[in-house]
Amino acid sequence: MQINNRARGNLLLLLAGLLSVALVIAVNLEWYKDLWGYWNDCRRQVFRPGLEQRKAERLGNMYTLSKAIALALRKERQKEKVVVLLPPTPYFRKKGLNYHVPEPAVFYYYTGMKTVWPDTKDTAAITHVVEMKRRALVIRRIRNREQLSAVLAEFRKYKITL
Repeated sequence: MQINNRARGNLLLLLAGLLSVALVIAVNLEWYKDLWGYWNDCRRQVFRPGLEQRKAERLGNMYTLSKAIALALRKERQKEKVVVLLPPTPYFRKKGLNYHVPEPAVFYYYTGMKTVWPDTKDTAAITHVVEMKRRALVIRRIRNREQLSAVLAEFRKYKITL
């Protein structure tokens, strides 16, 4: 009789343990899925040769186009004193380009280049503007205040979204 009570107690503990494990897994299923996703991303990215390639793959079009804008300005040797006016994302979407414009701080993180949005109060520092002309990105130097005012009026028609 003593053995049956012990076996019954062990069986009860086993069932309680299995139920506890199943409950923990069910409650934390999203966490496990995220963990598995990170593991798959890590395995795939370990074999990518360069940091830039991995960044472009992970961050997508936002990173790639931001780097392209910065590269075009660096070719002009304008990096140090450039402040670029970026239009809002809906501007690019209306013109047919899928480019989610990053916040100025994120753009700086990606490229090391200062940018502002059209809602900025300090427009005196703006030296360049990014626009769409004939379905292509165009980077223009700001020549005078009238040109800047016209560009700002155009960009302010669109809502800034994060």
